[in-house]
Amino acid sequence: MGTRNITKCPAQEAKEPRREEKLARELLRGHIAGELIYIDPPDFVVCRDGAVVGAVEVTRATDEETNRLQARLDRDGRSFLSDRLRSSWIVTFKKSADLLRLDRQRLVDALWLREQGMVRHALEAGNRRLEQRIALEAMRDERQISEVFETFGIDFAAPWNESSAVSTVHLSESGHSAAIGPVLVNRLAEAMFLRKEAVLRSQTGERHLFVWVDPWEPGGAGLAMGGIGEPDLPDEPPTFPSWVTDVWMASTFGRVRLWHCSTGEQWAVLP
Repeated sequence: MGTRNITKCPAQEAKEPRREEKLARELLRGHIAGELIYIDPPDFVVCRDGAVVGAVEVTRATDEETNRLQARLDRDGRSFLSDRLRSSWIVTFKKSADLLRLDRQRLVDALWLREQGMVRHALEAGNRRLEQRIALEAMRDERQISEVFETFGIDFAAPWNESSAVSTVHLSESGHSAAIGPVLVNRLAEAMFLRKEAVLRSQTGERHLFVWVDPWEPGGAGLAMGGIGEPDLPDEPPTFPSWVTDVWMASTFGRVRLWHCSTGEQWAVLP
């Protein structure tokens, strides 16, 4: 069914919304003025006083290739504990990665080497002789780390918090970005803008994009959004295209929080 732009509110919904669309509508109630009526496509129109004043499109931050990798990660476990590492880590894999080949002990060894390099740099900075030695050790260690990453199809790894006892290594698909932290939320939003350009560009008035973010997709966005702990808001909003006025994001991991950003405004986490 092609994308359409209607101006008169339908008397009733033509069919039953899918579960994730129903949940999105429930979260948006009280935040978008008017009634959300399911027509698909777009998923919902925004109706006020009998007139259509906007549209809402609901999507999930996955695609077919990523889903296949997710299934493999889910089967083998998306995280494991390590008492050797100082920090917990996010490790993301290329979509072409063969996870049958993953040796978790070799992965931990590589992450441990990366941690040692961080510690040496912090302790010895300012001492020129020690810095020269550290540079040589870092080159040796990075060769080993790069070999492990290449062998297992890893394209990004970063510590995301420190643990005093046992740390956790989280395995993730790369998705649309190889980054972690608040900026990742903006990159994800911008990727979703492009994915839904066709359906939203054809609409008029308010154009809302609602994005469900899966637990570790992409590259830990669910963690950056505060699925556990407190959310870490980006300092800047995403770059909005002309066909989106508002973006709403909610992580399916841990506590569900609704994030919102409008054109020209900053991100906010809504109650």
